[in-house]
Amino acid sequence: MTSNTDWLLTDAGLIVTESTIGSFDGDYNPHGKPEFVRSRVATQFADSIMDWTSRFAENNNAGYVNTWLLGGPSGRSDGEIAIACYELGSDPKLAHLEFKTDGYFAGCNVAQSQEIRLRECKDPMQHYDIRGNGARRITLDRLIKQEKVDLDRAKQIISDHTDVYTGDKDTGSSRSVCGHLDRDDGKYGNHGQPPFFPWGANDGKVHHAGADPMNLTFQGIWGNSCSQEFNPDAFCDQYPQYEEFRSRMNPRPPGATWETFPPGT
Repeated sequence: MTSNTDWLLTDAGLIVTESTIGSFDGDYNPHGKPEFVRSRVATQFADSIMDWTSRFAENNNAGYVNTWLLGGPSGRSDGEIAIACYELGSDPKLAHLEFKTDGYFAGCNVAQSQEIRLRECKDPMQHYDIRGNGARRITLDRLIKQEKVDLDRAKQIISDHTDVYTGDKDTGSSRSVCGHLDRDDGKYGNHGQPPFFPWGANDGKVHHAGADPMNLTFQGIWGNSCSQEFNPDAFCDQYPQYEEFRSRMNPRPPGATWETFPPGT
């Protein structure tokens, strides 16, 4: 698993996803287990959020650190369904676990925990910097608070092109929830890639358990959540610096639609 595909639903009623903490700079333990092993084991065997976090923390190597967003049986009391935000860096004393039974959590590649940001991240100011990851934090907070979030509203939120730094609400950039580095000229910096880099959101996924915590279906879309076209030939003609990628990039036709997964359900 990588941060492109960490989207997990289990028959224990758990939903698990994450957002990479991009500036993490804590101590690496070469004798520990990597994230992809610990998350795989925790997801397969855990029956609650508390159980998941306990299993995930075992023999942590701190090589790849995330903001984990979890939902399902909390493990705090019988029958309680909750959502949680969990962050584990290299120092177990700084581990952050927060529960809510009403509300939301959102990830934007910046640690939610102030202690982890200040003590284990090389750029704690990313939390506030709306030239970069901090922009999506602000946008998500505004959009989620505007109205009740159902499946349709969730699709709108992850398709949003608002750039709070430039004020552009239509184009999409490295700072928008629906990421479009391929449209970002890079003059404001802080996304870590060259101008107009052919990268961005890979897909979109939404899930609503409703009255059935064991509902394992979700809706998803391939490519950008906004379903807009990406044409590698037109892109490379306009930005010839990426010519060597022309044959390696897949086109995304316009008008992609949301589908239910697993197919046929």
